[in-house]
Amino acid sequence: MRAILLIDRLDPWFARYLRVTGFVVRTAAIVVLGAMVAIYAVDIGRRILVSASFSWSQELAIILAMWLYFLTYALVAKEGDYIQVDALFRFLPARLRIAAGYLARLLLIFFFGLLAVYAWETMQFAGRFTTNTLDLPESIYYLPLLLGAADVALTELIYLVRQLAGRPDDRPGRAGLLT
Repeated sequence: MRAILLIDRLDPWFARYLRVTGFVVRTAAIVVLGAMVAIYAVDIGRRILVSASFSWSQELAIILAMWLYFLTYALVAKEGDYIQVDALFRFLPARLRIAAGYLARLLLIFFFGLLAVYAWETMQFAGRFTTNTLDLPESIYYLPLLLGAADVALTELIYLVRQLAGRPDDRPGRAGLLT
C-alpha cells in the first residue's frame, strides 16, 4: 500500500520527465536531421560547381548520423514502438504472459543500462583522441549512445514501476508483451 502511495506521488515527476525528454528528443532529432540535409545539400552543390567537396562534411555527417540514430531510438522507447514478435506469448497462460512481460522489460533495462555504462567507459578512453578533420574529441561518437541508452533504461524503469503498480502502459505503440 505504501509503495502505491509512493508511486502516486512520483508519477507526476515520471510523467513530466517523459513529456520533457520526449519533446527534447523530438526537437533535437529534427534539428540534427535538418543539419544533415543542409550539409549534404551544400556539399553536393559544391561538388557540382567546383568538382570538390568540403573536407569536414563527411565527418560531421557521420557524427550527426550517430546522434540521430540514438536520439530516435530513445524516441522509439518513449512511444513504445519496439518491434515485437509476441505471437508465441499469446498462447501462454495469463500469469506466464505477465511474467514474460516483466522479464522482457527487465532485460531491456539491464541491456540499455549496461550499454550506458559501456558508453561512459568508452568515452573516457576515446576522449584522449580527436577526430581527423574537425579535431573534436572522439568521445563525441559515444555521447549519443550514452544519452540514448540511459534515457531508454530510465524510460523503461518508469514504465516498470507503473506496471508493478498496476497502471496500464499508455504509450501509443504498446499493444504487445510489455503492456
